[in-house]
Amino acid sequence: MSGMARAAVSLHGKNPVQRSSRDTQPPGNCNVVFHILVHRTTADDQGIRMVNGLVVSLRENDYVVAANLIGQKQSVIMFKHLLPNCFASLIVIFTMNLGTAVMLEATLSYLGVGIVPPTPAWGVMVSEGYKYLFNQPLIAILPGICIMLVVIAFNIAGDALRDALDPRLRGKL
Repeated sequence: MSGMARAAVSLHGKNPVQRSSRDTQPPGNCNVVFHILVHRTTADDQGIRMVNGLVVSLRENDYVVAANLIGQKQSVIMFKHLLPNCFASLIVIFTMNLGTAVMLEATLSYLGVGIVPPTPAWGVMVSEGYKYLFNQPLIAILPGICIMLVVIAFNIAGDALRDALDPRLRGKL
């Protein structure tokens, strides 16, 4: 061992060439969060385009033009008139994105690049249940059904919130 290697061993308490068990572990929860964040930042154009389209169409309405004519500040017009009319669409986009995030996490976990197996995840459960598909098919099918039900529940909740909060639908059944 050279003098430089001995100095590194004495400083760190181990041989610098040796790898710890931490270096060889499969990707963990931080990796899943990173994948989901990358996916959401690249797919976030949908929400930006929708809000931009809504604001462009809403600013031509009579109540926005009247607010401009009486001299209201732009921030007041934005928060009092434009944002409440965009809020319902934003909720629908958010709940759709929650369903997409659940599906993305389950897919990554199923493929083995998501949450590591000691941590429970529906994708891992489906992947592990695949071994028992012919003997006990419910082991693989039930987590898949749970994924489907959660995604549908997020979508239905988003539609219900939109119907309840949309100012254009108030007073209508």
